[in-house]
Amino acid sequence: MNGDKLFDRWRRRYRRLLKRQGVLVRRCRRKGDAEAVHELRVTVRRLRLMVRLAAPFVGRTVAELYRAWSRSVSDATSQLRDLDVVLEWLQPRPEAAAVTERVLAHRHHRLIQSRFRLLPMTAGLSRQLLEFRTDAKARKRFTRRYRNRFARLFGRTRPQARRYARMPIEERHAFRRQLRQLRYLRELALARRKHARDPVLQLLVRPQVAMGELQNLQLAEALLKKQSRPGLPAVVTRHLSAEQARWEREIRLGLTALARRCLRFP
Repeated sequence: MNGDKLFDRWRRRYRRLLKRQGVLVRRCRRKGDAEAVHELRVTVRRLRLMVRLAAPFVGRTVAELYRAWSRSVSDATSQLRDLDVVLEWLQPRPEAAAVTERVLAHRHHRLIQSRFRLLPMTAGLSRQLLEFRTDAKARKRFTRRYRNRFARLFGRTRPQARRYARMPIEERHAFRRQLRQLRYLRELALARRKHARDPVLQLLVRPQVAMGELQNLQLAEALLKKQSRPGLPAVVTRHLSAEQARWEREIRLGLTALARRCLRFP
């Protein structure tokens, strides 16, 4: 892995995401549409990792300030995103129209609350995140931090994949977040045109995406049960169960492929 190329790729994507983040915060405060909420949450997750990697030259205090602000964004938009997941699943199902109306009303109420909690990043922090100096020593340290973090997480993955079925639910969620972080790290090391052809990245993406889809369905089921009295229509329950079973199979297949491969740090 070429350290200079890695750093240059990090810096380009970092600056682009910081700019995009500001646009998305304003859009979420003004409109709060589902697409903007989801993109903002993904953007701050990626940036949180990128800032953490760059802490030695961005500054640890600045990195902690960003981490705290980004967590506040995640907290402010969490319930909105949950409701958007439910609405996305309900949209093609006219048999659940009455439930959809109740969820839409609930989302409108949550949007009003989120606008008060979703605060823009301060001008001072925005400036500090962009004003940093690097030299050859800092670049080498950045590359070392990247490699050490990837290798540490990567080394855990294969044994965890083998025992996923025996994990308690909270450990499964932590494993899904670990795969997502590995995915972000691997994407950072590759030119975009190479993402679809990279075998390591694809091994990570398959189970991570399936775990996310299953979590979304489980969340949708829980929220729908709260919104539906006396209960969900039978056809809705059948659809939920069938889709959950499909993603559970996909998780098993993805983790089997991950565990079978004799992976080493790329």
